[in-house]
Amino acid sequence: PRISLTWDSQEGKHLRKQLFYWLCATLLKSVYSSGTYSKVEAIRGVIQDAPENEFPMMELSQKLYSYSESLAFPEEEVRDQIRTLRSTNKRVLVFLSLLYYPAPANEHQQFEIDHIFPRSELKRANLVNEHDFNLERAERFETLRDNARNLQLVSRNENRKKSDMPFEEWIESRSDEYFERHLIPKDPELYSIERFDDFVEARGELIVQKIRTMSEDIESMLGEELEVLEGASQ
Repeated sequence: PRISLTWDSQEGKHLRKQLFYWLCATLLKSVYSSGTYSKVEAIRGVIQDAPENEFPMMELSQKLYSYSESLAFPEEEVRDQIRTLRSTNKRVLVFLSLLYYPAPANEHQQFEIDHIFPRSELKRANLVNEHDFNLERAERFETLRDNARNLQLVSRNENRKKSDMPFEEWIESRSDEYFERHLIPKDPELYSIERFDDFVEARGELIVQKIRTMSEDIESMLGEELEVLEGASQ
């Protein structure tokens, strides 16, 4: 179908949110790469048959369900994502984008991946020499450094300003909106380099909560639309 996605269009704003969630969910779930030819063709058919200026979110969800797949994110699936996704993984940008839903569908700007606790601070040699870590602990922190729980999306300008500034210094200049937007734990005791592993765990819980709430909202929306259609057909 022909769909208007212009930034000054209310219709485009609504459709971008649906498209954004659909693309993120299906890419993270490997719907296309793990799918059979018939499944991909079925998805294509649903999109092609949709009315003009409509994105068939509910119909696509039903089609996926017929292949025993879902747009929802169960808790264990989210926890698996945050344990395994790293800055070098191609899917991490998609995953991080979901944390800001629906903002990326509303903002006409580019974002960069930033390490919340700077990479330079979490190098094994720096942790041993500057913070008196033993080698085992330093290696564990260095491994956690590139985990999705230590990553955020920021504008290019913000990324340049932050650079390698220690997190406990950077966070002092941030507003309440920053904490909410980037899912930053509000316990100041977690902001030192010595508590980095605890920070990662705490932010992981906020991420799980965010994605589960978002997933439940999408499921609820799709359920309500299905009830309306079923009522109209009776």
